[in-house]
Amino acid sequence: MNTNNQEAKEKLFDFLKETAEIFKQLKNYSILIEERLPENKAPIHAANELKSLVFHLYNIAENPENIDINLIEAKEHLCRAFYDLHGITVSVFASLIAESIQKF
Repeated sequence: MNTNNQEAKEKLFDFLKETAEIFKQLKNYSILIEERLPENKAPIHAANELKSLVFHLYNIAENPENIDINLIEAKEHLCRAFYDLHGITVSVFASLIAESIQKF
């Protein structure tokens, strides 16, 4: 096996282990938001960030010599998607709370 490929596999696995909790929380936010928003649709910008994340992961397979920059870019997209959905979740629930306490 090519040394670059082996290193890429190890770094990719390390990336997945390191970011698994962020992805799990992102998935939970996405499900929660889809249940609360009209027509059960997740916001497009978070989906675009995830699309970009996947692009960088697949780019590693094509160009293992560029793994470090692709992993950095992938993590940045993952974190942006997380923060987008986190902010939307807070906003949705703040609105729900405000609506429910108006009667008091």
